[in-house]
Amino acid sequence: MVGRTDSKGHLTGHRIAYLYPDFKTAFVGTFVEGILEEAQEARLRSVVDDRGIKIPYFTEPTGPVYRRDVSNYDHVTIDPLLPDPYESVTVEIKISKVEGAHDGLFVQHDVEPNTILAFYNGKKLTKFEMRDAPSWDDNAYRIFDPTRANGTIDIPKDFIDFANYKASLAHKTNHSFLPNAELVVFDHPRFGLVPCVLATHDIKGGTEVFAHYGYELGDAPDWYEDAWQRGNYPIPESFQEWSYTVDEKKGIAIEASYTIDENEKKNIAIDPFN
Repeated sequence: MVGRTDSKGHLTGHRIAYLYPDFKTAFVGTFVEGILEEAQEARLRSVVDDRGIKIPYFTEPTGPVYRRDVSNYDHVTIDPLLPDPYESVTVEIKISKVEGAHDGLFVQHDVEPNTILAFYNGKKLTKFEMRDAPSWDDNAYRIFDPTRANGTIDIPKDFIDFANYKASLAHKTNHSFLPNAELVVFDHPRFGLVPCVLATHDIKGGTEVFAHYGYELGDAPDWYEDAWQRGNYPIPESFQEWSYTVDEKKGIAIEASYTIDENEKKNIAIDPFN
């Protein structure tokens, strides 16, 4: 958040900016004590050093108006087709190469580890809804809710289709036992506190993003157990030169070897999921 503070030291006013993690994409508009009221997309144009204070200059805000729109037990968003400006330049939805997966999340440009990629906004589930026992198909999009202890959020069936919901894209991330991304928590100006997808490895532009779904092997959908037993799961392009020692019970890699050249291999004691 950047801008001129009010008399109480709060970021309140009509020319306040929220700068996304790429330090290029921004919301510029009205904020009250740092909370989004309404703003439009802008881009960071330059930064001027004024006696030790760095002052950002943005392009003129344009496009649709964004407002604070936090989900609850009955509501996901008032505008499901309004895309996030950061996701629009970072990722895209294309047909996955994973059999049966349909859509997948792909990066548009090369990204480094610890790059935020996409956000997971969804409907909060009540305790009653969380206690029910849906089929794995019904359970496919449920994920942790960072705003509540042991809470869960879900993508309503009507919003699974990309044609009906484009406000956030992280739910299109497919599974791999060798992921190149993970889920962490992000405080989003529009959605509030939500999960997000974070790159854990270098990912080349045009490459699909994968996360480890973390199901227990003894209590998982058939496709998940079958993928593990057969070794039939996607391996990100950046992992093609790696080989792994795996924990058969947990379904995770615990040691890796990386090919430095044709004649030498270096053993690296790592967990690629951390």
